[in-house]
Formats: sequence, C-alpha cells, structure tokens
Amino acid sequence: MGSQLVDSQLVLPSCGTLFKWTNYINGWRERYFEIKHGQLVYYISKADQASGCRGSISLKSLEVTLHEFNECEFSVSVGTDVVWYLRAENPHSRTLWIKALNNGSVSVAF
Repeated sequence: MGSQLVDSQLVLPSCGTLFKWTNYINGWRERYFEIKHGQLVYYISKADQASGCRGSISLKSLEVTLHEFNECEFSVSVGTDVVWYLRAENPHSRTLWIKALNNGSVSVAF
C-alpha cells in the first residue's frame, strides 16, 4: 500500500487494494485504488495500470458514507450520479482510507 505522511506520525494510504461491489452476480471484486491529482481512481489490479483506470471520482465534491453495520465498508459518491460501495480488509484500514480521502477535502456522512 502506498502512503502519505500527515502530522508527521500518521501514515495514510495513497494507493492500495480495496474491494468494490460490482453487482449481485459478481459481488465484491478486489480492485487497486489510488488517490492522485485530486481524484480517487481505480484499476482492475496494480499490474493492470498500463491499461488505464476503470473509473475515477473527483475528491472535490466527494461524500463518504460509513456503512451502518459493517465496520469495513463505506461508500463514496458524487451527488446521486455515481456511488461506489467499497470494503477495506479491516476496520483500521477503512479508517486510514477515510482519513486519506478527507485529506483530499471530502465530506464524511455518518
């Protein structure tokens, strides 16, 4: 997992693996995510970066919503047009990703 240093003590991810909900047939799929150039982008895998990103969301108007019952899940959205349902490997990883996204100026809804 790539990282960025904040407050000289907390290391936040700038890239790494999250699970993304695709649909009811395929369910959760592991994807490689990066926070770069003011956007959250994802690829099928780290090795597949040369093929280009599969999607991106601007951090400028991004809203993060925590899952009510699952401590590893959260969603990111821009209005009602785009919603990505994401799951980290554990609650601590989710917290770090959310802090990293907040560092990119997003709002968090609880």
